[in-house]
Amino acid sequence: MTKSQSLPTHALRLTTYSELEQYVRAFAAGHLNLLMIFGPPGVGKSRSVRQAIGSNVCWIGGQATPFGIYLHAYEHRHEPIVLDDVDCLYADRLGIRLLKALGQTESTKTVSWQTAAPALKKCGIPRQFTTTSRVALVGNDWKTLNSDVAALEDRGHLLLFEPRPLEVHRQAARWFWDQEIFDFIAGHLHLMAQHSLRTYCHAWEAEVPVADG
Repeated sequence: MTKSQSLPTHALRLTTYSELEQYVRAFAAGHLNLLMIFGPPGVGKSRSVRQAIGSNVCWIGGQATPFGIYLHAYEHRHEPIVLDDVDCLYADRLGIRLLKALGQTESTKTVSWQTAAPALKKCGIPRQFTTTSRVALVGNDWKTLNSDVAALEDRGHLLLFEPRPLEVHRQAARWFWDQEIFDFIAGHLHLMAQHSLRTYCHAWEAEVPVADG
């Protein structure tokens, strides 16, 4: 594992799935409080987290708002929280404040929301609560925009996952079922600057059956 030149000095660049799985398993086992995994799309970052952590998790994906995450965090107090596809969340002032609270290094964190009080009251949710939830962030991009983002980075383990095309191909061998497509892709790996696990499924879906006769 080598340190990334474009990320903070404590960030690590990983190039193999075995390296990634070491961190993901450590998070699932409760050894890591805050794990941040970023890298190109389609390389199986979310899949690796799901396989390691199982079903006992609060999984929040898509375009979740900071307020929505606060509600989920309260409802799933003391459960692991995975924020998937959060590329824009850390650029939001309220979002980064919430992430900093959830990513505190103490085992018990205090999380608060001082706006939208009527909405909280309607939902029966307090403006402040404590939780032992650990947090994993998964996304495609990361930028140290300001001191608040830097403070979040300092709370956890920041990983840049960039597997090479051959490494992605080896990972696909663990689950992809069509040998002909798999072999065809293997012969063209040298043409791929950025490979994706989704390529295999897309190729299988695009297959046109040959009519008899």
